[in-house]
Amino acid sequence: MTPFAGSSMRRNSPSSTVVAIVVLVRQWRDLRSAESNTPAHTNRFVQVYSVVYLVVMAVLWASALPDFFDAVDGSTSAGDPIGNLWYTLACFVIAILCERNFHNSEEELRRRRR
Repeated sequence: MTPFAGSSMRRNSPSSTVVAIVVLVRQWRDLRSAESNTPAHTNRFVQVYSVVYLVVMAVLWASALPDFFDAVDGSTSAGDPIGNLWYTLACFVIAILCERNFHNSEEELRRRRR
């Protein structure tokens, strides 16, 4: 039985997800263009939080690596399932690149608008 069975909530269709992604990318690109009339806005809390989040997740994963490598058949000695290390590494790489790109684009945006 799915969590949505018998309820009025429905999952979004793939087409609405594609539309949302297109709109999000277009808005992001327009806001960062030199012709944008929107004033530059930087939320320092979000900038710091994203870095702290990545650091905490890296520490948690690093502390779990011994159990990860000792796991047998996808379970630790305590019976906990292990995560996917390659997926986690890919997510970290993407998050770090996004964070780096964000900081670089903020600096470039400030230079353009002077």
